[in-house]
Amino acid sequence: GAAPARRQPNRSVGRRLLLGEGPAANPARHQLQPARRRPHRSGWQRRRREVVVGCRRAGRHAEAARQRHNSGRVALVSQQAWIQNATLRDNIQFTGSWDDHRYAKVLDCCALRPDLEILPGGDMTEIGEKGINLSGGQKQRVSLARAVYQDADIYILDDPLSAVDSHVGKHIFDQVIGPNGVLAGKTRLFVTNAIQWLPFVDNILVLSQGTVSEHGTYEQLMSRNGPFAQFLKQYITQEAEENEADEETGEIGEHEEPEVARLKEEVLSRVERLTSEDEDAISRRNSPTNTARSSSRRGGRRLSRRMSSRQQDVEQIKEEAKRKEREKLIQEERSATGNVKYQVFLAYFKAMNLRMTVSFFLFFILYQTASVFANVWLSIWTEDPYLNNASIPSNTSEYAALQNLYLGGYGAIGAAQAVFVLIYALLAAVAFVISSRKLHAKMLSNILRAPMSFFDTTPVGRIVNRFSRDIETIDNLLPQMFRSWISTFFNVMSTIVVISFSTPAFMSVIVPLGVLYVFVQRFFISTSRQLKRIESTTRSPIYTHFSETVTGTQTIRAYDASDEFVNESQRRVDYNQIFYFAGIAANRWLGFHLDFCGALSVLAATLFAVIGRGSVNGGTVGLSVSYALQVTAALNWMVRMSSDLETNIVSVERLEEYAKVQTEAEWTSRRLGRRRPGHQPAP
Repeated sequence: GAAPARRQPNRSVGRRLLLGEGPAANPARHQLQPARRRPHRSGWQRRRREVVVGCRRAGRHAEAARQRHNSGRVALVSQQAWIQNATLRDNIQFTGSWDDHRYAKVLDCCALRPDLEILPGGDMTEIGEKGINLSGGQKQRVSLARAVYQDADIYILDDPLSAVDSHVGKHIFDQVIGPNGVLAGKTRLFVTNAIQWLPFVDNILVLSQGTVSEHGTYEQLMSRNGPFAQFLKQYITQEAEENEADEETGEIGEHEEPEVARLKEEVLSRVERLTSEDEDAISRRNSPTNTARSSSRRGGRRLSRRMSSRQQDVEQIKEEAKRKEREKLIQEERSATGNVKYQVFLAYFKAMNLRMTVSFFLFFILYQTASVFANVWLSIWTEDPYLNNASIPSNTSEYAALQNLYLGGYGAIGAAQAVFVLIYALLAAVAFVISSRKLHAKMLSNILRAPMSFFDTTPVGRIVNRFSRDIETIDNLLPQMFRSWISTFFNVMSTIVVISFSTPAFMSVIVPLGVLYVFVQRFFISTSRQLKRIESTTRSPIYTHFSETVTGTQTIRAYDASDEFVNESQRRVDYNQIFYFAGIAANRWLGFHLDFCGALSVLAATLFAVIGRGSVNGGTVGLSVSYALQVTAALNWMVRMSSDLETNIVSVERLEEYAKVQTEAEWTSRRLGRRRPGHQPAP
């Protein structure tokens, strides 16, 4: 890399040229090594025009990265343009304040006016994720326009002309980077491998294997006939070989406009004269000068044909653009409203395997029946008149046999409970895993076959959200909630049956309590369900922004815009947490009202037990009160699980939405016969 230059903060600096050189034999295999700094007298001086240029892997980009430690505001144009998922205007404005005059000037200098006429919404056209609806040249010019608009003190331009056409590149160099461009007087570190710009720079640093081998002006380096001249000679040889290959294959490539070709030819002619000792070797490769000239003439003819065809394409695009409605490329993520459709529950149970679902429901009913019967068996045991007769001694064989009968029966019921609940737990676990796998595979298969337009208009954060948080909900939360709901539902049903059998008067309270519970449940579920949907929807922009920020970390740090992006991320998280907190508050509201309803049910059960104490024995009253004490927690938990179940089943609804995205083609073809996905016929 370059040696630490002696910088003066108040000086305005021009463009710096670093010329990278790889091995002459095989530059493509040259390995980049850490640049060793050599002391030299190439300080940043006022009004000096300096630039960075060189072949691949010579250390140019590493050198540009090291030059970012400067005082003053920095603007970066990276070789791979980073584009935000926003409008074209927002991409150019970035974190700067709005200025109409500066914005119009930037559009003209960066050759973006013609693009605005083609884009459906002009500069308000929303650019897709990673600039998906822009060409490489358009993205590079938007990136350059963003840098120019910031009006920074230091500009790091990492090969900004590599992705644009030659005539556009000349326009940008003249209007932006060149001595008469809008950045005149700014600090410009310009990296390029285009040799036609060499005569326009004041100072060149030559990089050879990551080391600064020489520096000076263009005239000084050419007169030395050193590594700089050798690099240009190597460039001539490579270009001649590429031109020969194009002629043999008949390929029509992208050629420079006549003015650019003329500038390049002048440089090549100068190199040819200075390296006359290798003229024979060069001539054997079909004279690069002649090749450049003939290439220029052929390029002119091809350019004419291409420009004619391009003009027709532009006219067609303009006519089509006028017919299109100016709409956003990325639509807002839709969130369903109202009750969850029964088809969503049906899709979840269908994915489980219907036979297995019926089986584990049956075994849980058997388990719950055995649990209730165990309590009834205890009640019968405690009320047995023979065992309660104080006149009968407890050491008789009849007494012992009866005790063993009750004890054995209770043990048998407990063993049956254990078997039933074990089989239920195993079947339920397998069924839930099968359901989760099938739902994931169904969505994945559909997404992999979705058309490119789906990925162009769908931020990756939305897809990641479904494959991460929604899948996690289906894997971990839904099985637990289904098991809890099944348990509490049958507990409540058995409790109502037992209390009604023990205290028939309690039946008069069941109906009003049931209405109150249903009202509380439906009021809570409708609110909680929609809060969950909104919370899931507002989580996707967090993933999208995070992914976009990680991709553009280099640019964000160069512009010193880290605080803005951190604040934006926090704003999106805060917005998401608004609905998450509202869901927690709704849960607290539910808990208070369900506790109140449970207290009423306990009051009714004990009141009716006291009123009917003459007609009901003590064992039955104890059984009724014990179940009444359980019904509060059971009802509370059932309502909570019902609401949580309907709230989280939204994840299945969201997976089903992407599982029904229109696909490009079927996996099989009736005409060609069935094939495995991804199977390719043998050549």
